[in-house]
Amino acid sequence: MTDRRLKTTAAATSAPQASEARVKTSEIPALSCPFPVTPSHPRTEALTLGCLEWARARELLPDESERTLSKVQSYSALAARCYPSAPFERLAAICDYYSWLFFFDDVCEELSLDGAAPETVFALLTDIYGVLRGKPTEGAQPRFAAALADIWARIAPACPLFWQERLLLHVDDYIQGCVWEAQNRSLGRVPSRAVFETMRMHTSTMYEFWDFIEYAGDFFLPDHVIHEPFVAELLRTGNAVASFANDIYSLRKETENRDIHNLVIVLEHEAKLDRASASLRARVIHDAQVRHFLELERRLPSFDAETDGKLTRYVQGIRTWLRANYDWSCVTPRYNLDEARAS
Repeated sequence: MTDRRLKTTAAATSAPQASEARVKTSEIPALSCPFPVTPSHPRTEALTLGCLEWARARELLPDESERTLSKVQSYSALAARCYPSAPFERLAAICDYYSWLFFFDDVCEELSLDGAAPETVFALLTDIYGVLRGKPTEGAQPRFAAALADIWARIAPACPLFWQERLLLHVDDYIQGCVWEAQNRSLGRVPSRAVFETMRMHTSTMYEFWDFIEYAGDFFLPDHVIHEPFVAELLRTGNAVASFANDIYSLRKETENRDIHNLVIVLEHEAKLDRASASLRARVIHDAQVRHFLELERRLPSFDAETDGKLTRYVQGIRTWLRANYDWSCVTPRYNLDEARAS
């Protein structure tokens, strides 16, 4: 199915610079991003077309508005930026997961913000994500379960069992993080900065995105490398860089949604800061994590020649992801609300 709106959206993807310039926001403090720009995947337009058709066939689109279609275009652009050299079939599976995750996250967030009990949020998440372990869905969102099962059927056969188990553990951590957020909302509790920064590493889903670096590149690091202290700290630091940048860029969206789970809002509450001061404090925290990431890169251990080569590719994948996230966050209608309303 390639109707006029789908073609228009794909055409916009092939010339991103003109549309991106219109939605840049001047209200966000400049963030440190010393990672070089990497060109997007050469088949970004085909990726967008395929993702739109897939999401439509799976009934994931809430409507057929230009705003919704532009979101799918944006999610496809993020995947194309983050994994620019991936084989197209693997990138398509990742791209579909990104779109699935953003749309499902909106459903879960709306449920939680509307006052659903933490138990309700937990039941929904465990029901949907249960398909990754072959469990049948029994909940109220069968289309999301079916779509996720389709994605997993395309990814899992290409990945070793230890990698699959690692990703499933990251999913479990994400579920616990979402339930923690629901508990905070039900209690009207703004978390402390220390607790928030710890839990943010799970609610961001970044560890899943790091896992996809291996899948996209068709190489897999053993668990003892991933859990080596310096490597693990580098992964956490990259997670913090992406997560805190996300908080700064998504602040307007989350303020409109009355959501408290944002580094800027946490700093406002704990340190009794105004919005501008809290935003600048968040930038300082973000930039410190960038410096820490660069220092950790220089101190990574050596294993054997083959493993070292894989680890170098893995770290480069994180660097590419961080730069892609920075550039994408500046322009996506998900965070740039004025453009989203106009579309």
